[in-house]
Amino acid sequence: MLKLISLPLGLLSVIGMASSNDIQMSKTVRNAEATKNQASLASFKACQTSDLSLHQLGGEGSMGHFEVMYGFTNTSSSTCTLYGYPKFVPLDAKGQQLEEIKVINNYLHQPKHLIIAPNAQASFKITYVHINSSGKQCSSSSKVKIALPNKDQYFTLVEHLRPCGEISLTPLKLDITDK
Repeated sequence: MLKLISLPLGLLSVIGMASSNDIQMSKTVRNAEATKNQASLASFKACQTSDLSLHQLGGEGSMGHFEVMYGFTNTSSSTCTLYGYPKFVPLDAKGQQLEEIKVINNYLHQPKHLIIAPNAQASFKITYVHINSSGKQCSSSSKVKIALPNKDQYFTLVEHLRPCGEISLTPLKLDITDK
């Protein structure tokens, strides 16, 4: 049973003011944190391909979908920064790009500026459908090429993927299992 309650108008405006004050305080704290992080970011150089190693961290699938996680580990002695979506290119057995596979950035996940200490790791995931609803055979990769955002030097990994149509890519994020 639905019960209706009535509150005095004055009480409603006090509740409203408290909420807007809380929101304003929250924005102020976030802005201060963002300013601090920007100053922190400026003191480090961008990660270079030579600063990092790349490994597949694992994969799992269910109900026709498959997800694979990859990690960049900072192998240098200096802290560096990363931001954005890595480049991901599936290759066929001849080392040619699988043109029928579209790699898209997953914009449900927003990129963040990352500070990567020595031996720390940044990771990303790919997700794809591996069962074709039309009954046709899905494409098959033998290798993948992966590059840092805004870089053209690629890592190449042996990777047997069977995506149907497209691969969705998340931005880099800090990995909580730093090694």
